[in-house]
Amino acid sequence: MKRIGIVLPIFSLPSGPEGVALGDVGRYLEFLDSCGVHLWQILPLNPTDVHGSPYGSYSLNGGNLAFLDEALLEQEGLFAPGAFRFSALKEERLLQGLRLGEVAQLPGYREFRKKPWALATALYRHFMALYGTGDVRQWGEEGDFKRALEWAAAPEVEAHLALEFLFHRQWGQVMDFAHSLGISIVGDLPYYPGKFSVEAWAFPGDFKLEDGRILASGGVPPDGFSQEGQYWDTPVYDQEAMAQNGHAMWRERISEALERFDYVRLDHFRGLDQVFEIPAGKSPRQGHWQPVAGLEILEGFSRERLLAEDLGFLDESFHSFARKAGIRGMEVMVFEDGSAPPRPEKVYYTGNHDTESLAQFAKRAQSMDHWRKKLPQVNRAQLLTEALHRENSWVMVQHVDFFDGTEDFRINTPGTSRGNWRAKIGPQLMGREARDIIKSTVRKAGRK
Repeated sequence: MKRIGIVLPIFSLPSGPEGVALGDVGRYLEFLDSCGVHLWQILPLNPTDVHGSPYGSYSLNGGNLAFLDEALLEQEGLFAPGAFRFSALKEERLLQGLRLGEVAQLPGYREFRKKPWALATALYRHFMALYGTGDVRQWGEEGDFKRALEWAAAPEVEAHLALEFLFHRQWGQVMDFAHSLGISIVGDLPYYPGKFSVEAWAFPGDFKLEDGRILASGGVPPDGFSQEGQYWDTPVYDQEAMAQNGHAMWRERISEALERFDYVRLDHFRGLDQVFEIPAGKSPRQGHWQPVAGLEILEGFSRERLLAEDLGFLDESFHSFARKAGIRGMEVMVFEDGSAPPRPEKVYYTGNHDTESLAQFAKRAQSMDHWRKKLPQVNRAQLLTEALHRENSWVMVQHVDFFDGTEDFRINTPGTSRGNWRAKIGPQLMGREARDIIKSTVRKAGRK
């Protein structure tokens, strides 16, 4: 069956000044169902970094509490509005109004509380709020994770743990509603945590760190996204140490993601064959590749439920690894130059979170020989039609790519830190006319 999916972050949904809450997501799921689209790809649900990016999180398993829905909690008697109801600090408001006793009685809470990553995230959030920084080196004795475990039963930490539980509970309700409509959700698993993270604090031996200092950073060499390459300023994994513990952190993260989503996109899949290490403070041009035991990491996981973000610099070593891994990769229309043959076994994207909208790309494509020869007219509509009639079993389309006048929509521009991770669609792009446009386009393409 040829499927069509829509790519849109949760934060891009129309919302009021408080932002999108998980309770709002149901309206979008109903919209997708009315359009005949039953596959939705989102960005990571974990907390974001200071720039709003979900790919530099302080907790790769944690939830983004900005999406937690207070109104739903209040309806269930789990949250008392109180004096902090209209505070600008949502997490503080949630902590003050939380009815911890009621949350502790909810089914599943005791089991959730035993998850090591959940407790570590709660401790981290508590000390980050207490000290005003995520740099554990400034936390005094609490900077020692084993020392911090003595706080595990403190009410303040318990409250953070309860919020984490409530986030994942609400997300579970979103997934249940999606399934009731026959909609599958594609989640996203970042490769690295941020510079200061729960993972590096609780499991420092899994990273190339020395007294909290980064010895080598992740990144990529110069490629199609950046002529200078990218320096991510995040500690790389210590591959030898991780091999000794059976890649426990990696395997736990993949397992957790597969519990939360129907499909999981593995970000920076290149890094499961070889990872690019850049000595701290050096440029990407001074980096080198380090082998990774990716097949061991992936052993036992369902290949059908995994997608590989296999873009960027790819060599024969990677292609050999990818064939053995047997996971669907991706092709992106905006990167095509006509030199490579189509790959029907891959998931085909009009664009992803790092590219411009199709309406914007159409302007560039008008000057490309490949597209001028291929299409009668090089515009957004013709490019979309070309994508939807590919032989690929899955075609993923950014929500805005169905509509003209969406040139300004862009989720992220790699290599920059300003103006990203805040793009929104207007309410009109979820209205009746928008529904009819998407529904008609999907039907004409013979996709479901």
